[in-house]
Amino acid sequence: MTMIETAFLDPTTTANEERGRQPSIGSWLSEGHQLTPKSTTRAEHHYESSLSSLGSAGPASPYTTSILNPNLAEYFSVIFSVISELVSRRESNPLPEIDFTLHTEEDENQVSTKERGSEDTKVQTNPDSSEKTIAGVDFGTTLSGASSVYKDDKYENVFEHDAIDYMWMARNTKREHSVVKPKDFKRKAIRVVINGKECYARPDSASDQDIITKAFAEEHNIPIQREEGDKSIFKLGTGSFIQSIGRAYIPFKLFGGSESEHRWFHVFKKCPVPLIMGMGFLEKIKLYSKNKHLLVDCPSSFGSMPMLKWIGSPRGSVNLKANGKELVGCADTGSDLDFMSLRCARRLGFNFDTERKARTRVMLADESIVETMGQLTVSSVELSYFDSFEMTFHILPGLASDVIFSEAFLDQTDAFNTCVQIEDSEDSYQQRVNTLINFGPVQAWLSRKWTPDAQDTAQQEHDRVIEAENYRRNKADRTIRKMRDESRAAAAREAEEAKQNTFNTRHARCPHCIGERRRTGA
Repeated sequence: MTMIETAFLDPTTTANEERGRQPSIGSWLSEGHQLTPKSTTRAEHHYESSLSSLGSAGPASPYTTSILNPNLAEYFSVIFSVISELVSRRESNPLPEIDFTLHTEEDENQVSTKERGSEDTKVQTNPDSSEKTIAGVDFGTTLSGASSVYKDDKYENVFEHDAIDYMWMARNTKREHSVVKPKDFKRKAIRVVINGKECYARPDSASDQDIITKAFAEEHNIPIQREEGDKSIFKLGTGSFIQSIGRAYIPFKLFGGSESEHRWFHVFKKCPVPLIMGMGFLEKIKLYSKNKHLLVDCPSSFGSMPMLKWIGSPRGSVNLKANGKELVGCADTGSDLDFMSLRCARRLGFNFDTERKARTRVMLADESIVETMGQLTVSSVELSYFDSFEMTFHILPGLASDVIFSEAFLDQTDAFNTCVQIEDSEDSYQQRVNTLINFGPVQAWLSRKWTPDAQDTAQQEHDRVIEAENYRRNKADRTIRKMRDESRAAAAREAEEAKQNTFNTRHARCPHCIGERRRTGA
């Protein structure tokens, strides 16, 4: 490997003395490759012609440094410090991983590099500065030894390969936001006052109602109304259902706020957290769009097991593309993990890791525990206003949505200000939850979409059909809620109810369910 002869000008040495300094035999510098010192006006380097071609009468370069130079130790020290700095930068700045941190700063003079070593990028010059700024690079023609990267860098001039490293690091200065992996994220809560006592409430964008537990009501002396009209049925994240035991009308206000109100809370017999504020309230106070400063870390009493607290009919949807395929996701601040439905993964033909280490246990809103089927890494996820990024999902059967985005992801992407669409909640139809489910036409549709694996059991086929119907009903609900023409919406509701009733009737004759009822004596 050719050594680069580095030259340093000693201001105390006269020109005549410099002419007498020819590189001696055994010099550590190779002859004929002198690098000019850093210019005071431009951070640019060039190579000089070989002195050997001039013969013995040729003048020596005033910048040639020989081993006899009395300042050689200082020069060695500087060179080695530069090399050590460059090595440490390479070790401390590996290729960037995808992180869920927004990079919103835009630079019109910088064009990001899609991949390291992109052939179509170029070095651009900022007209307002004498320094070169990095927006890309033509690696074959534009760099000659070194380039200046940052004005305030300790070492402005870096060797070519390190200048290239800085250039691909500029790729986060895109015109759109970039998404990067979250750091250690802690669940969030808001402080509220109920019955005059300060409490922590869990904000849950995937819940359409406010909820308390029976134990919470008893602890705070809250009376529960238990008439039949006070009880409601809610759909959980995996498609199962839960019935509340009643309702409570409670004096309520934000901690530190001046305005107080009475709010209805549905009461659950048990729930992973004692107090949940649904999307209606969160939208009213604009928590995630304008008042995120109200969020605080959850107390340790809320537990640490991953949760999926989807309750009811979530109104926060996210349109996305996964490897170019259009999907609909749900914004769920009550979820600790990012999920993809098994139906969606199979429909898109994704292969996912099903090993034991890839699975995890998740607690639902009724405190039941389910296990995920594995993990899937999607190489390209696209959201509005964001560059594409890689993302890992936990696979869970029964989800009514293609994808569920976790609280950490929504927080780091500021999703409620960028890509979440809040659906209109005026229609009371969305609060109703119909009972599951049956085979019927969905079974025929499934047989056309995919052939069950040879190892699939009757239970697996049954669950798959239920999952598909859950998804269909959820999609129909969203479509009806978007209708502005009330007469058209009423007709659509009636048709959907008839379709669901037909489905339920057929499901009552499902061979698998009949066998299960006989086996259990139900």
